[in-house]
Amino acid sequence: KPQKEPKKPIVAISSRNQFNTLQIAKSFILKYPLLRWVTFSELRGLKPEDYAKQIQEACLLVWDDENAGFGTAPLEALKCGVPVIAKVPNLIPEWALNKEGELIEDIIWVNSTLDFPMVINKMLIDFIEKSEDTEDPQKYENIYGVEEQKKSIISAIENISNKMKKYFNELIKENDNE
Repeated sequence: KPQKEPKKPIVAISSRNQFNTLQIAKSFILKYPLLRWVTFSELRGLKPEDYAKQIQEACLLVWDDENAGFGTAPLEALKCGVPVIAKVPNLIPEWALNKEGELIEDIIWVNSTLDFPMVINKMLIDFIEKSEDTEDPQKYENIYGVEEQKKSIISAIENISNKMKKYFNELIKENDNE
């Protein structure tokens, strides 16, 4: 079922081949190093509950299955409102075709795994822009704003200063006792 909370910057990857999963994540991070904070989650081998939770939390699903039998991952993602990027499989499932026999438009189709990083980047930019539109910017200002940073730095310096005073006072007491 669709998640009501804002999505997380998680890209769920559904692939039968672990190497492909790693290759998708690695090629994205190499091409877009400033976006290395994006989390990639592999769906292969998860329990059904964890599988569903990962899809619900993701902001995007990448489906890379050359020999798809049925392909439930994209269907579940679409049902949860999660956009799907998919490589056109060799065996196209019936649900992936419209009445005219063309690929459905609900999914962004790519012809090569080399296209995944660029399309993931575009989708993440759209995701971030939508998140910025709906989130309260004051929330982050209160956490990361200049005043909060000053308070944090002053608190850290005071903490270090107090520890040093305590250490030196104990040292002085030890020398006085000798």
